[in-house]
Amino acid sequence: MDGAANTRLLEPALRGWIEYYGAIRRSCASSVLRHFDLRLAKWFATKHKRGQSGTLRRGWLRLTAFRQRCPHFFAHWAWAARCAGQTNDHVSGRAG
Repeated sequence: MDGAANTRLLEPALRGWIEYYGAIRRSCASSVLRHFDLRLAKWFATKHKRGQSGTLRRGWLRLTAFRQRCPHFFAHWAWAARCAGQTNDHVSGRAG
């Protein structure tokens, strides 16, 4: 199975986690989705091996580079970008 097929399988689950955990608390959703990113980094590390030392670190570097190139590839990356752009001005009562 290739990466595009895996993405089509994972996308509904990611959207469901965002809807469920995002409604409870944003920090809960972030921790669940960070775990997903860790699994992606491990997949990158094993998929693109060039020796045994530092493979997870290289996986994180590859994942970060891919995320910068395609920030809306996974639903949780797009969600994180939207959350980063929001402020808490509505909570503090200040005008935006």
